[in-house]
Amino acid sequence: MAYKGTIGILTGGGDVPGLNPAIRAVTIRALREGYRVLGIRRGWAGLVDLIPDKEADNSQNVQVLTEAIVDRAGRTGGTFLHTSRTRPSHLPRTAVPEHLRDRYTDEINDVTPSVLENIEFLGIDYLIPIGGDDTLSYGLELHRQGIKVVAIPKTMDNDVPGTDYCIGFGTCVARTIELTHQLRTSAGSHERFLVIEVFGRYAGFTALLPTMAGAADRCVIPEHPFDIDQLLELLVYDRNRHPSHYSVVLVSEGAKLSGEGEMSFESHETDQFGHKKLGGIGDKVAALLKERSPLFNNGRLPRPERRAGCARLHRADGLRQPRARPRPRKNLRAAREHPPRRLRQRPHRRHPRSVESGGRGEILQYRAAAAQVQEILPQPALHHDERPVSRRGVRAGRGVPAFWPRTLPR
Repeated sequence: MAYKGTIGILTGGGDVPGLNPAIRAVTIRALREGYRVLGIRRGWAGLVDLIPDKEADNSQNVQVLTEAIVDRAGRTGGTFLHTSRTRPSHLPRTAVPEHLRDRYTDEINDVTPSVLENIEFLGIDYLIPIGGDDTLSYGLELHRQGIKVVAIPKTMDNDVPGTDYCIGFGTCVARTIELTHQLRTSAGSHERFLVIEVFGRYAGFTALLPTMAGAADRCVIPEHPFDIDQLLELLVYDRNRHPSHYSVVLVSEGAKLSGEGEMSFESHETDQFGHKKLGGIGDKVAALLKERSPLFNNGRLPRPERRAGCARLHRADGLRQPRARPRPRKNLRAAREHPPRRLRQRPHRRHPRSVESGGRGEILQYRAAAAQVQEILPQPALHHDERPVSRRGVRAGRGVPAFWPRTLPR
């Protein structure tokens, strides 16, 4: 069957769920247009390890793609062509394949001439690399060598210049929001600051967009060095406003503190593209927040005291201060043969407003006490402004007076 040409497609760098659907879309469209499609395995390593001999077994380096193959793989995440971080222009001697070791003997070798020979051996007319900044940077170098390259940006960091959308970034934002919301329960249960470090290398999109979508209260990104005291003040403010007393900050792995010259690295070992493995800024921010939080929380750590009897809580915690219990007052007792019940007395009154009657004898005693009071005080006429006795102390049908003169001392 005669083809219009041959298209080679490869994936490099990290894997994302959209790689297999992208391979499927390119393959199906190319086949319908009359092109042959070759899948190069393990990224640029497939073109380095390929043996340009028709008798050699190159099944581990290249495979012919059909519609049946990509239909089955397109329903899964990752990349069925596999991936690597091989950089042919800076290949260590230990990574040079055996059939090229006599040709390249330096510690760091540029095997681009062999890559160009392998592309010509395969008859590739158009090369489609799917990858991030590192993978596409070598694609640019092949373009300068005369190879027709169509680059598809794929990076969760969203840091490929000149692109509006990168495969994998949407998944990154969605997963970051989902996982952050799941961790909120732990932060709210312990009333703490939640510090989450996210990847992104030198770009802050992976921390900025989830924060704008409501995943976190604050974020710090590599583009702007941050002051730890300012961040802490904002987090305390957010925590005090939240009903569950916690706040969340997303920290990009490339973020830098003000005054520090470089980013935080887990190790100083570099890959073939010269990148050190970033990491550790989240632990550093968490330690500084724990150390300096009393400066912005009235001298206290973020977690409020829960000791029994603790009635004085700072306003900075955003908690309602408990109401103090009134002092118990001595209640009057009526004289009778059996111990009577206590007469209820409000703190601002000097006389009992009501009596809980226990029988006819108690009512008679109440009337006798009222008669003694009436002999001492002037006898005003009852009028419309007389206040009824509290219903809590009066039982219906027991003959207790329904009104008490307002002229009595209060």
